[in-house]
Amino acid sequence: MSKLCSICNKIQFKKLTCPTASDLQKAHSMQKNGIKYYTFLPFEDSVSVQKRVKPESEETGMDLLELGPLGRIRARAEQCGLCSLFYNAIKRRGALYANNRPIPENDDNVVIMANLHYYAYINESLTGATSTGSELFWLRRLYLFVTVTRDTEIDGILRPSEENIGAYHNIAQPCHITDFIQDTPEPRLLFSGRKRPDTIDIALLKRWIRICQTEHDMSCEYDEDDPRVKLDQSPVSLIRFIDVERNCIAVEQNILLHKTDYLALSYCWGRDQQVKLDFTNSELFYRKGSLPDNLPRTIQDSILLTRLLGFRYLWVDVLCIFQGPNYADERDRKVQLSNMGNIYREANVTIVAACGPTADAGLNGLLPGSRTFKQEVVQVIDPEEDPVHGGLALVSTCSLAPPWTVKDQNHESKDGDLELSAWNKRAWTFQERALARRCLIFTPEQVYWSCDGGIFCEESHFEPPDLYQRGVFDLPLHINIFSPMNILGMKTLDGPLALDTTTRRSLWIKFQMAVDAYSRRLLTCLGDVHDAFGGLLEAFTAISDETFHWGHPRSRFELSLLWNSPAFSYRLKRRMAKTTLPMTKLGQNVILPSWSWMGWLGPVRVQVEDERLETEVPEIVCFEHDISPLQITRIQGRNKYDCNNDDLDFKKPTKAKPLPPWKKSHADKLTLEIVRKHLPTLTDPYLNTTPPGHILFFWSSSVTLRVQKPPDYSLGTDIIGSQGNATAELRGIVTLPPSPDKQIGTVDTMSREYWEQTAPKPSGLQEFIAVGRRVVTDIPGFPPVVLALQIRWDEEGKVAERVNFGEIDEASWMEAGPVWKLIALM
Repeated sequence: MSKLCSICNKIQFKKLTCPTASDLQKAHSMQKNGIKYYTFLPFEDSVSVQKRVKPESEETGMDLLELGPLGRIRARAEQCGLCSLFYNAIKRRGALYANNRPIPENDDNVVIMANLHYYAYINESLTGATSTGSELFWLRRLYLFVTVTRDTEIDGILRPSEENIGAYHNIAQPCHITDFIQDTPEPRLLFSGRKRPDTIDIALLKRWIRICQTEHDMSCEYDEDDPRVKLDQSPVSLIRFIDVERNCIAVEQNILLHKTDYLALSYCWGRDQQVKLDFTNSELFYRKGSLPDNLPRTIQDSILLTRLLGFRYLWVDVLCIFQGPNYADERDRKVQLSNMGNIYREANVTIVAACGPTADAGLNGLLPGSRTFKQEVVQVIDPEEDPVHGGLALVSTCSLAPPWTVKDQNHESKDGDLELSAWNKRAWTFQERALARRCLIFTPEQVYWSCDGGIFCEESHFEPPDLYQRGVFDLPLHINIFSPMNILGMKTLDGPLALDTTTRRSLWIKFQMAVDAYSRRLLTCLGDVHDAFGGLLEAFTAISDETFHWGHPRSRFELSLLWNSPAFSYRLKRRMAKTTLPMTKLGQNVILPSWSWMGWLGPVRVQVEDERLETEVPEIVCFEHDISPLQITRIQGRNKYDCNNDDLDFKKPTKAKPLPPWKKSHADKLTLEIVRKHLPTLTDPYLNTTPPGHILFFWSSSVTLRVQKPPDYSLGTDIIGSQGNATAELRGIVTLPPSPDKQIGTVDTMSREYWEQTAPKPSGLQEFIAVGRRVVTDIPGFPPVVLALQIRWDEEGKVAERVNFGEIDEASWMEAGPVWKLIALM
């Protein structure tokens, strides 16, 4: 057994253990008998197991032990194997904390804490939902936290306070020492750590594919006889693949993708590629042996991997879509990009290349010398203490993720190398991951497998044991990794599992999370924003029958216009790039409308779930215009989850609702004649040459408020109003014209660049229009709030554009003298 220091010996290692097959069978039997069961330690006797109830203190897994300053850990590392593991992990990941400052090795106020943190759980459920009561076992791993003790003044007295300023996630995992050394394929401790080979074991990758194909039919394979399944039964007119046997580009015509075996590659270009397919060189690339030797390393490695896995075809965008500048190239791109969602959805496996920021990064582990990390293993429980299970060891994980120190970083990430990769920052790759049913994910030091039925990796025995095949369990066992937006455990949006598990509530939560995650990602071509999200919209349509208008659900359109930017993002600004491809009936490249979240750069939040309707209701009815013939129609829609739920507040007949004091009518009727009367500058020729659906028409209440430039961009923008009371956190200043010191609400904070572009006039007067209303009846005395858009009109007064989103107290709105008017918003 490895020698441990007196401090490391205090760690409760038993809480880190993994179950044996016998342990899981006992847990399963207890659940069958109705015994509430969450977790237990295999080292406990059977009597204590049956009495065990999950303690309240274990809910967050916060079992902390102070290890001391970094320098003391380094000193003890010469004698203590676990301190050596800790110190090496910290130095390998970067001995940094807040603001990239180095961790002082001998400052007693800056210490390292060991934490036994919940990482995942095991159950038979296919939903991946937590807190279902079906968990058979909870798995923990060892994390490290950096804390600092500072003197803080409290009631005039300086008192020491401890602050968590950094975290090293997923440092070590449990394993059985003999299994690790001998690299046993069937471990004694299930779901435990194992030796990660220097080069990939292709047989292991094939095993993952085989497990999914044979055991995940309920979650990963479409049943073509299921009427809910909407497979594209129409043949693809033309698609290209890399033929890895003939070393050229193959052209297939009139084929069904879901009956074609191929792999697809999801990767980062990083810079413009030297080797690209286009109309002028396509005939050359169609010839056998024509692929050049100077392909980027990631593509070369993917070709080799495809061949090793026994597949013939590989789809890679740069060699399967025309990339040239002429008309034939553009026409091909339009056809192929419209099919991107299906290409990733129907691929047998998608290769995710997350090893680096460019196409030259390669697939680490495929070739010798491409991975360098060596795992450390430390025995922490002697086999004599537990002759049944053979003791316990800890092995360092392969993660290279730096410590979490940034405020807006997802500190609950359990797969930091993937979360923090350049691949995970790109908009196109988000769509590719969300639609791919099976993924082989390459990170710098290990490969993961992810599908709707399971998660596997090289460093852990996550493959399910054969208990299901032997009839011990009703379903195959699954490991579910914690984290709401965990990209590794992300489920396919419209896969077989989604058909069985999607509800009206989960549909809109998924939509909100998808928009939030996507809007934070980067596009090289800013005009790709709709194309790179189009496959996701198709997926939402496939599972719900919902239709969308520039990224907004038609069935909840007015509610979706109340989108805003998450607090403290300070990054929102207008997207002025035209769409990469021609769009709408006019066949033009267009600038996306300002009312759509797609028309902006930066994080956005679109909340349309039922819970929001409990307090916030849209108070406008939107119409759009169409051409050939010119007409005005209401924007509306239905989906299969809402169609039998007419009790939804926003679906009740509008005339049954009481009107807010500033609303003159329900305004649920609008015609072209009314538009011509109230907006005479919007002539028919103008409307006929404006992209259909770009202009929203609706009646609204309008007021003028004073907006001042925020004094500090770290704070944001505030509104001051009639009651002199703050209704939200400090974000700047907006006032009623006659009362410059009375706060009435808040508006979103924009980027400095955008604010300066839209700087208010010297008077600071800005127009706001009411879109919705918040009324919280559960809180006595809570004042109603108007949910408003700040707008500005073009120089000719034809159409307005959205500038910002604000929340303004209703009493102040009435004091401002609202005017009822027809709005044309574009």
